[in-house]
Amino acid sequence: MKKYTGSIILIISFSLPCAALTEQAIETIKQSTVYITVKHTFPLTKDVVPTFGTGFFISKTGHIITNYHVIQPMITLYEMNFPTPVSEICVTQNSGTKAHKIFSAAIIALDKENDLALLQITDTAHTPFLGIDVKEKLVETTPIWVFGYPFGDEFSVIQRGPEVTVTKGSISALRHDDRGELVKIQVDASVNPGNSGGPLINESGKVVGVIKLAYGTSGVNIGVPGSFVNKLVATTSLSAYTTDSAAVPITIDPPDASLFIDYKLKKRDASNKVIITCGWHAMTIMKQGYETWAADRYVTDTSSLTVKLIPDKNMPVYTAATTSEPSPKTPCTHETGDLVFTEDFNDPAKFELWEQSTGGTGKRTWFLENGILNQFESDEVLHAIYLGDTTWDNYAVRAKLRITDEHDDSRAGLIFRETGDGFYLFRIHKQTDKAQIAYHCKNPFGWFVIMEKKLGKNITDRWYTMTVHASGASLCCFIDTTCVFNARAEYAKRGRVGFYSVESKASFDSLSVYKIKDKTPQAPETTKPEVMSFWFTDYLSGKSTWWRQYIRETSATDPWFLSDGGCAQTRTDKKTRTIEFTKYQLDNFMISLVLSAGEGRDNSSFELFFRKNSTGSASLLFSKKENTIKLLTTKNNTTKTVKTASLQSGLFNNTSQLKLYVENENISVALSDQTLLSFTGKAVAPEHGSFGFSTTAVPVVIHQVNISSVSSKEKETGKKRK
Repeated sequence: MKKYTGSIILIISFSLPCAALTEQAIETIKQSTVYITVKHTFPLTKDVVPTFGTGFFISKTGHIITNYHVIQPMITLYEMNFPTPVSEICVTQNSGTKAHKIFSAAIIALDKENDLALLQITDTAHTPFLGIDVKEKLVETTPIWVFGYPFGDEFSVIQRGPEVTVTKGSISALRHDDRGELVKIQVDASVNPGNSGGPLINESGKVVGVIKLAYGTSGVNIGVPGSFVNKLVATTSLSAYTTDSAAVPITIDPPDASLFIDYKLKKRDASNKVIITCGWHAMTIMKQGYETWAADRYVTDTSSLTVKLIPDKNMPVYTAATTSEPSPKTPCTHETGDLVFTEDFNDPAKFELWEQSTGGTGKRTWFLENGILNQFESDEVLHAIYLGDTTWDNYAVRAKLRITDEHDDSRAGLIFRETGDGFYLFRIHKQTDKAQIAYHCKNPFGWFVIMEKKLGKNITDRWYTMTVHASGASLCCFIDTTCVFNARAEYAKRGRVGFYSVESKASFDSLSVYKIKDKTPQAPETTKPEVMSFWFTDYLSGKSTWWRQYIRETSATDPWFLSDGGCAQTRTDKKTRTIEFTKYQLDNFMISLVLSAGEGRDNSSFELFFRKNSTGSASLLFSKKENTIKLLTTKNNTTKTVKTASLQSGLFNNTSQLKLYVENENISVALSDQTLLSFTGKAVAPEHGSFGFSTTAVPVVIHQVNISSVSSKEKETGKKRK
């Protein structure tokens, strides 16, 4: 059974007097507050699904602020969120009255992190608008008013749309970050679906925030401060919207790469120009052997685009190292030189320059206290902070670390060679009494533990001095004066420094960075960075750029729809469409993915392939017509069926969790925790390679992919390494 949900959470309460606002001010605010309806194409059935919310004009040329989730909501089916392409945005001014007007709107700019979107209507005639007030000193109990459209069309009259609702309340709390910047406004009004994106108004009739979120029935309701609206507007020129087309120069290297605009293949003319309707577009550029480029762009008649694709290096993932507790065989002899950077954490103004990353967002959770840097969040989320220059190469970094939390998974450490794509980490895992060198990749999100060692001592809450010498391919890591690791670094040769904490109540002090003098750095005996264990997760969002997409019968590229809710392939013809993850070559691993498949045709099939390389591949083929799952191997273009089993539980017209375990020649498959197929033998020839998915005659949405390393012990216990 399908269940569609649209815009969620915003403010309404019982009608109360608005004595502080004049009648004229109320009328202006009502005319400036608009009802927004958005039509989406549902990826599995191609049904047009409407959602709704609130917005308000901020310029006389029809610019509108609303919530990001109003125009890009998730559609719910089988209790899972689905990505939905936007097909139309409609804006109604004076909704529910004789003076109502309906406009089409386009997306001008987005701020996903703060849940904001900037739109503009097609008609550029003068519109009433609201000013943003960021100067007023807000305090708890400050009176506020909220204008919006609770429950959307349920309150509409004679098909003119719903009339605006005016609600009075007060500010109950103000949430600030470590710099003292207001980041959340908490109000005491009740919240209902449909008011999302409505203005939060002060006694002067100006906007102080945008209400976006309610926590159930708790009465805790959150608004986005007006300062974030101003920051979003500042990223644009507020140019007038136009429905005209423009000839946009698009230069691509390599020039034969395929260009897709709004997921449709586009050809460039002899002068590398493409005719594009002015407005917001999803752009994708891809070519076999290169990393896919994907971005959203607002196109005008002055736009141009230059893209240089990055070659796909196929970074390998090796089998686990032979020992779990390696020791450095050669003492580190790097000699340090001039001081490059130092920080004592006594100056809050300097601390504002540090970049913070919390679970993939810029949320600031680190704070200074008595000259010490702290991070005390216990939310199972990675908390990182960086400073420096991404061009720093040969250097030594030293700082003091203390962990005071008794959480079962407390870990914290020193970040080095941070590049924006990832970073190296020298960390202490308190409860397991281990030190580790790991590499964290940001896209997809994951970790590779390169070395780990039992410290053989109880990690207390005293201060530990952690030092890393990073010179060329050589890493030497110390705790106090003891050299713990002598390792090899291949994933990054330069980058910034910083700190890392998860579930640890970690504190840091006395950061220093020095140049390393020696020009010929020592290298450990290993010739490649062996991996102790690894795991990573890809939520298949628009930032998932390591997926190569093609049609098997033609080798032509054919993009899947990548959005915040997953990756969708909706075509039901007989062509086999493939999406292949090319960043890592895997040998022994466990894959867990959540996917939703439509009903499809009688000949529908879904295939998960793995260990795919130039010599062959292995795959699992789910067939609707035969109601079977087959383990296939391909070598020298010849495909053989190794084992066949009944599908038993439904993959088609359902949402399922699919798990694949591969260790050497041991393979097992489970669907929604029911084992479907197990195999042990030498017939699965490839030793390592890429993995991916293919669909034939069935729409599929893949929501999330989790990959982790495995060992025989892990198979028995059902646990993965961390």
